Amino acid sequence: CWYWALVICAGWGVGVSTVWAMHFVGMVALHLNGGVSSGASGEIPVRFEVSFTVISALAAWLISSIGLHILAGRDVTKRDRIDREFCIRLVAATSLIASGVVIMHYMGMISQTGPFRTEYDPGIVFASGLIALTAAAVGLFLLMVLPSTMITRAFAA
Repeated sequence: CWYWALVICAGWGVGVSTVWAMHFVGMVALHLNGGVSSGASGEIPVRFEVSFTVISALAAWLISSIGLHILAGRDVTKRDRIDREFCIRLVAATSLIASGVVIMHYMGMISQTGPFRTEYDPGIVFASGLIALTAAAVGLFLLMVLPSTMITRAFAA
């Protein structure tokens, strides 16, 4: 019972309190101004559809919780060993958390509404996925292999 409560809280901490909040604040801070080529004049209002915004936060929370559960499901006595089981768990958790970040990010982008059209460049979408994958891999690896102190946990985050 306590394990699941900790996994759910850790998923909230990783998925919502850090990743989702950072993305949402960044998207709220974005101000679009009509340029000469757009035909718009002045600031373009950007609103967020509440349902997609909430679903993006829930997706980040749920997927992060599952990824952390996969990573933490290892015997504590083997924590300092980098073996086959560790690598499999790390790859699975990294893939899941990175896909959760990408899903959350693009659901947040879909939630933006206003008098504009959003276009996606496949190369940039792919690059954002690689960035999410790299950041998740490095963060989770450091979280698992560094000694468990406050400074190393903050560094891994």
